[in-house]
Amino acid sequence: MYFAPREFPLRNGQTATFRGPLPTDAASDLACMRTTFAETDFLLHLLEEVNPDEARHAAALQSAANDPNTLLLFCVVNGEVVARMHGSINPLKKVRHRFRLGVSVMQEYWSLGIATLLMNAAEEVARTLSCTQMELEVMAHNIRARALYERLGYRIVQVRPDAIRLADGQLIDEYLMIKKL
Repeated sequence: MYFAPREFPLRNGQTATFRGPLPTDAASDLACMRTTFAETDFLLHLLEEVNPDEARHAAALQSAANDPNTLLLFCVVNGEVVARMHGSINPLKKVRHRFRLGVSVMQEYWSLGIATLLMNAAEEVARTLSCTQMELEVMAHNIRARALYERLGYRIVQVRPDAIRLADGQLIDEYLMIKKL
């Protein structure tokens, strides 16, 4: 899905560009993914699950950009991908009103407003697609993210006990959070 590039000032004075992926972003996006997966246990993927094949990743980025049911947004600072938001709607009519999303931000760029801006951009797109509900999953121990989502109007509607098994074997509950539009 296409998203026209937009520039936003960050709290640290830098300028961020939000835009959809380009095949030439493959190396930068892979670096962002490797960094975020290594920095936190709050994401579903483990570092070793990142496929390092740049050509294959470039093709996946192009596929996402061309998919009318997928929104992939990058936050680019100084030419590098530093955060990403993946959102999607189901093509089935009964559930097409639901927009599901996930956000990851490199730790160096936390607390600069990037996640809020990405979430707001996703909501804007969801509204243009006639979605009436935003949905996301968050691990119970991710207090910062939960606080952000609650501040943006999301609420917990389901607890999935022991839904996540961390690399050390620890089981973590997962919350399904929604926001009505």
